[in-house]
Amino acid sequence: MLDSTHAKPANKDQDCTDESKVSFVEMRLRAVENGECIAFLQGAAMRLFPMPTAAVDGDEIVEVVAKPYRFEDHDGIVTPCCLLEVIERLNPDTARDLEMLYEAPMKTLLFDTSGKLLTRGRQMGSSMSELFTSDGEDLLREMVQRLFHEGENHIFSQHEIGDRWLSLDIQASRDPVTYNPAILVNINDITDMKRAELDLMRENINMAEQGRDLQAENTRLQKRLVTADTKSARRQLSLNTETPADVVHDLLNRLASGRKVSISSAQTVQQILWECDGDLHSPIDLHQHMSEGEDAGMSIAQMVNAPRAHVSAMLSKKWRRASLDAIPPDVTHRAIRLTGRWDFDSFAFNEETRGRPLSTLGSWVLEKEGLVTQYNLDLRKLCKFLRRVEDGYPDNPYHSRIHATAVLHMTYMLISQGGVMKTAFEPETVMCCYLAAILHDYKHPGLNADHLVNRRSSLALRYNDRSPLENHHISSAWRLLLRPECNFLDGVSEDVYRGIRDMTIDLVLSTDMQHHFNIVSRFKRGAQSKGAESTNSSVEMLEDSSSRLVQQMIVKVADLSHVAAPTEEHRKWVALLQEEHWRQGDIERELGMRVSHMMNRQGGGITDSQMGFFEIIALPTFEAFSSCFEGARTLYQRVQCNYKYWLGAAGESSR
Repeated sequence: MLDSTHAKPANKDQDCTDESKVSFVEMRLRAVENGECIAFLQGAAMRLFPMPTAAVDGDEIVEVVAKPYRFEDHDGIVTPCCLLEVIERLNPDTARDLEMLYEAPMKTLLFDTSGKLLTRGRQMGSSMSELFTSDGEDLLREMVQRLFHEGENHIFSQHEIGDRWLSLDIQASRDPVTYNPAILVNINDITDMKRAELDLMRENINMAEQGRDLQAENTRLQKRLVTADTKSARRQLSLNTETPADVVHDLLNRLASGRKVSISSAQTVQQILWECDGDLHSPIDLHQHMSEGEDAGMSIAQMVNAPRAHVSAMLSKKWRRASLDAIPPDVTHRAIRLTGRWDFDSFAFNEETRGRPLSTLGSWVLEKEGLVTQYNLDLRKLCKFLRRVEDGYPDNPYHSRIHATAVLHMTYMLISQGGVMKTAFEPETVMCCYLAAILHDYKHPGLNADHLVNRRSSLALRYNDRSPLENHHISSAWRLLLRPECNFLDGVSEDVYRGIRDMTIDLVLSTDMQHHFNIVSRFKRGAQSKGAESTNSSVEMLEDSSSRLVQQMIVKVADLSHVAAPTEEHRKWVALLQEEHWRQGDIERELGMRVSHMMNRQGGGITDSQMGFFEIIALPTFEAFSSCFEGARTLYQRVQCNYKYWLGAAGESSR
């Protein structure tokens, strides 16, 4: 017990007589006089209390509770005192370990200024300390000089240890036990990043060597060109001057005269017309020969009286024919046979269509559903638009043209076989659902919205951090649609065009997961209220303003279609999504950003969170939709099957 005036023990039997050991009490007396009860101690455990103070007793760390006390002597004089009670004792090593664990870095070393290792993080293996075994003393002396004498706050360095690279973040600190100056070293393994840098360096060296070889070859050819006989060296152009109009005219003449026309000839004419880029009177091989070289291009330009400036501009930009690579009918028919089933394999469909799954399925669905005839759509412009959209899907692991194809097929199945078509769905609504499925990830950068916002990217700034990806998809796709050669809607009325545009924008924006719970909960409420009034709740919902909710749910269910795929295909999609997340994490690491959750290649991935994803997102969404549309009940069963797979996988990993 100590009085409040001199902080001296009131009881001489107290074990805190040395002033150096009781000086910490002076910091607490003012609070004690105000009647506060304070607990404090040294090291990691002091984090549990509001007013930490060191209390070192020999080789131990003690937890002390200071309680207010008033002492009355025989003369009746009352003296405010502080009653100290030792609660627990810790040794210094334990206190340091607790402090390091609280500070969170798992790969951390703590040294005193003499170079002695005080403690290290739990995941710091012996190999991570190899850096300080050979040249450790010199390195530590340099760190002490720079941190404590030259006033540097942080020291960053990289070192090669065996076959690994380590990145060091060194900063001044204090020993949590003695409060003496200390050096805190955070170590990160950057081996993968260094290997990628070395690979890039080798690739640059190889490209430079290839450039030198090409330059030497170019010099040699230039010399040959100067010395060669221009007449003998002149290359003859084998230009086919026949135009698409000439070919069609010849075919019609043969039919009109009663002559037979072979199927191969008709298919040849069909392919020529399919590939024609708008001008039926230009030579068939014009674009090919114009792209072969400037001299050849100028010769052909003179033949067709093309403006030289226009041809030069195309050649300078390495103009390439943007024609439609027509898929043979037998391939298309064989691929279409894969559709019409819930277990549609989009990967096999991609192979069958030779890498053209989205445009093939899109044109087939829109024509089969009668939308081309209903709105008198320009089929050729529609096909060109679909091809350009397909080409606009980058080769992302997950958000690719194959994913868009899977979403489009699921949309088709939900409408045609899930029970939606049996309701009051209008053709315009069906058209918008298909367009939204086709466009919903157009030009996806392979990065999520949070990354774009945190990085302050141009997309996030353009759309004010509000659904930047979804706004980017629909805006870019609609700018493509407005090109004359792609505008298959130019024949519809202004009212129909405005309705299609507004509805498609709304459906694409609804794929932003920020709106997920709002849409699903409102859909459930609508289905329950209509179900109470009628046994056919799906028809009732589609006859009023709730129909927009149904459209949004169709696109959302289709966007999550891989959770209802056969288990092996579903696992493949999860692996692709994981790789895309890891690539984002790699980019964030290179930019010095904090690596997003589940996107660190060295840490856990999305496979660790699949059960939560199914329980919170997938199962409630498919259950709500299938409860309203019985035809989609099999999808909910498939989702349950995949959920059980992840439950089993989690059980295996925990053993």
